[in-house]
Amino acid sequence: MAFRKSLIVTSVLGSVLSLMSAQAVAGVWQFANHSGSINCVSGCGSTAYGNSMMFQGSDGSQVEVSAWANTAGGGNTDLAGASLRDYSHGLGVYNADGDGQHGVDNSGRFDSVLFSFQGQEVTLSQIDVTGWGGRSYRDIDISVLAYTGAGAPGLAGYEYGELASSGWTLVQNSTGPSVAYDGQHYVHNLAATTVKSSYWLIGALNPAFWSGSSNYIGNDYFKIYSLAGTTPPSTVSEPATLALLMAGLPLMLRARRRRVM
Repeated sequence: MAFRKSLIVTSVLGSVLSLMSAQAVAGVWQFANHSGSINCVSGCGSTAYGNSMMFQGSDGSQVEVSAWANTAGGGNTDLAGASLRDYSHGLGVYNADGDGQHGVDNSGRFDSVLFSFQGQEVTLSQIDVTGWGGRSYRDIDISVLAYTGAGAPGLAGYEYGELASSGWTLVQNSTGPSVAYDGQHYVHNLAATTVKSSYWLIGALNPAFWSGSSNYIGNDYFKIYSLAGTTPPSTVSEPATLALLMAGLPLMLRARRRRVM
């Protein structure tokens, strides 16, 4: 009987310690496999302006994806919903000005893709993109932002230059020389990033966030193939943890009294 109680106590303590030491979960959200779009839950195949698509990651989490470009307003300065396209080499954008491109580019208008992780905070560590038609195209520069403000972000009607004062944080500008090419993809590493957010905005290098040479602007074009990052461990509420402790406490006290006697 004492042995059985000891096992129960050990089990309860093990459960509590497991909750306390839970680790972040690594996830990959892949949108294509060079033969077509994959992991799509809903919306794929649509070409409507302002559309969105839902994809599932390797950890079971889901991300809603939409496209944006500065195609509204008197001088094409305000952001408006664009057409998100799913291709065999990744996600691309066709903006409302009909720029004739089907990638994320910064020629004339500045395209971006919004990733909404359904209320789950994510720290991105890697962005894999493909070049023109999936072929080698080494000038692929990107701007990466995360929403760190309160509530949900708004993009429609904002200018890119207004995002910093609207809750968005520039995480990284990633330019050509620092980008690794693995034979198929250009790998933008965000290894130093600790930002956690449910909303990430990835676009072609944008002068609203880039103060370097203008030679980097205007000739970038890519499709977003996959993202990698970590999500926080699943958490159990304090009352649930306390209930586990209370369930094991009488057994631990009885076992202690038995040893004293």
